[in-house]
Amino acid sequence: MVARLFCVALIYFSYLSAEASDLPSVTFSGHAAQVRALAFSPDGSVLASGGIDDNAIFLWDVANGKVLQKLEGHRAAITALVFSTDGWLASASEDETIKIWDPETGELLRQLLGHHGPVLSIDVSPDGMLLVSASGDQSVRLWDVDAGRELTSWDSFSSAVFSVAFAPNGMWVATGDGNALVQVWDVATQEELGRYVGHEDSVWTISFSPDGKALASGSWDGSVRLWPVAADGSQAGEARILAELETWVLSVAFSPNGKVLAAGLLDWEKNSTLRLWDVETGALLHSLDHRSRYALAFSPDQIHLAAAGVSDGSIRVWRASAIQPQLVSPPDNATLENAEDIELDWEGDPGVLYYKVQIADDPNFDHILNEQKTIADEALLSLGQEDANENSVYWWRVQSGGFGVLSDWSVPRTFRTERTEGCRLQLLPSSLTLERGEIADLLIRVVGVSDLAGIQTTLNFDPNVLVVTRISEQGKLFDEDAQTIAASIKQELGIVRNIVASHKGSGGFSGTGDVAKLTIRSLNTGQTTVTFSDVLLVDSSQEPIQCKIESATITVQEPVTPWDVNRDGQVNVLDFVVIGQVFGQPVVGTPDVNPDVNRDGMVDVLDFALVAQHFGETLAAPSLNIMQQQILRQFADQLRRSITDRELLEQILTLLQPHLTSQNALGQNYPNPFNPETWIPFELAEDTHVTLKIYDTRGKLVRVLVPGFLRAGSYLPQNEAIYWDGSNGAGESVSSGVYFYTILTENFTQTRKMTVVR
Repeated sequence: MVARLFCVALIYFSYLSAEASDLPSVTFSGHAAQVRALAFSPDGSVLASGGIDDNAIFLWDVANGKVLQKLEGHRAAITALVFSTDGWLASASEDETIKIWDPETGELLRQLLGHHGPVLSIDVSPDGMLLVSASGDQSVRLWDVDAGRELTSWDSFSSAVFSVAFAPNGMWVATGDGNALVQVWDVATQEELGRYVGHEDSVWTISFSPDGKALASGSWDGSVRLWPVAADGSQAGEARILAELETWVLSVAFSPNGKVLAAGLLDWEKNSTLRLWDVETGALLHSLDHRSRYALAFSPDQIHLAAAGVSDGSIRVWRASAIQPQLVSPPDNATLENAEDIELDWEGDPGVLYYKVQIADDPNFDHILNEQKTIADEALLSLGQEDANENSVYWWRVQSGGFGVLSDWSVPRTFRTERTEGCRLQLLPSSLTLERGEIADLLIRVVGVSDLAGIQTTLNFDPNVLVVTRISEQGKLFDEDAQTIAASIKQELGIVRNIVASHKGSGGFSGTGDVAKLTIRSLNTGQTTVTFSDVLLVDSSQEPIQCKIESATITVQEPVTPWDVNRDGQVNVLDFVVIGQVFGQPVVGTPDVNPDVNRDGMVDVLDFALVAQHFGETLAAPSLNIMQQQILRQFADQLRRSITDRELLEQILTLLQPHLTSQNALGQNYPNPFNPETWIPFELAEDTHVTLKIYDTRGKLVRVLVPGFLRAGSYLPQNEAIYWDGSNGAGESVSSGVYFYTILTENFTQTRKMTVVR
């Protein structure tokens, strides 16, 4: 929900409340299109951003979101920004230039000229005397900033160099290139000190840790790697692979103290496009966002993390805090019976990045029994069977963490465990409320059992309310390879038969353990009690074990917000797109994504009206690709023909109008991958002359296509999109591989990737 909203011309600054998996954030909007460069000033009070469409640099006041300066002078997209320790700002651009600015006055101090291709990355030495730049012209250049002249260059690359970074010692620079290489170079001698091999595709982004002992890299192969760096700049050992993903890694950045590493990802179907890891352990601390993030920047005070890359030009700035947690449960000096897994709860804060929880058997926490990091304000920590079966006293405490900063530990609490006799067979959670179509897990757990050698049972449920999709092992109740789950799911009868777990050796299991996990999906609204039947537990002598049998209650309700059609937590134009795709058609059954908002069996104008009524229950409007925009235009025409209520029609069209007008956009080619031909869709916001250039991964120009002068509008179908037959300028078929295509007009430039498969 929006808590405050300030508007200054076309620029707005908004506070968001944190979602369950998100942090408090603000959004800066003002750029005409995507932002791919960000940098905080040395004191953290100013955020610089560079656009790819307006070719402008905005300087934002971080405290209030207002624009302090707008720096103009570049003739193409801004690709990189960096502040010096002295406070001047350097910018790089696809116009082949580097500019040095005074951010206080907005004055252009000097230009660095010499590259013959787009400048893709820059960095400044720690003393602010030198600047290093990387380019699509397959070179890296070193500059004397005060003199404004080139000192030396590295010209041995055989591909575009996408990223460059100074080491904290100022004596080395690292590069990442299109040949999947990470290299470290001596600034004084230009000699290669280390070659870091392991990526399988272009290395798009690199960053040194603040102490210079590690080098992070992100690649189009989807991996984030952390390389140990030796004192001489060579690779000191095997790289740690923090992630192997199914999408491009576009940016990496260390927090100022080096404890947290962030990575920004290309927009992908699994969301979580901003990841943060604990550098020491490699553990994933938090996942944020669902939109492409080409640029990342931590503020020097480690309070803010800025990210950009969305096509609408917005910049999102998250704020993380570290506040001393207040413990809630169990209460101090509580006694827990038969406790092996301890449920801990504390007062959370939406600004906390993660929590660190510890349990010890001494008040000084010299002997830690268990430790866990979590983003939730609760944790389930195990004491272990041996500890849990004894009458013992434990202490626990919680610490919160932000972007590299830690709070004081909470005031510790103590609890004691007490073993009592009695066996229980449970379903956990014992009470669960789901929205229709939601997926969840149920655990079958046996508690306080002695000498258990085998268990067999059946589960019963209402098949009109639930679907059991899978049953699987949940841990090993018995020895390794001794447990088996042989279950038969009879969905139409509401039965899961013959859930069996057995011990093959001598002796039995004592304590608490999980027998199996059921994955369920809610089907229709209602309530069902999931019960056990035909239960048999036997000990190692094959004698029955008496056990208390417990059940679980599952309640299924309609989604609280059916007008959030695509169930992304926001009511916006994407919900109109889902409805528009099946407008006028009946809906059969109960699909998870249901465009029949009012549930009357037909997708019609009433469903549009309900979404319109709740439209805007989100902060930032999403960006649509040009295909989605075309769908909206088509259905807007249908609405004009079918709605007789003119007031309602005007209301809906007013909401759609910002997404109906043509904008400058370059679409994804289709088909992709392709052989031998493909079509490239695009949109023009104004009448202009259009050229399309195709490059290989080394930055070599392969083909130039000139559609010529075109009117404003959409060029989506094959008879209007730009056609490429897969040949070079000489008419020869190009080889298999990745290629880049760039559209150029008088006021617009954008690049995308495509793949040829021969």
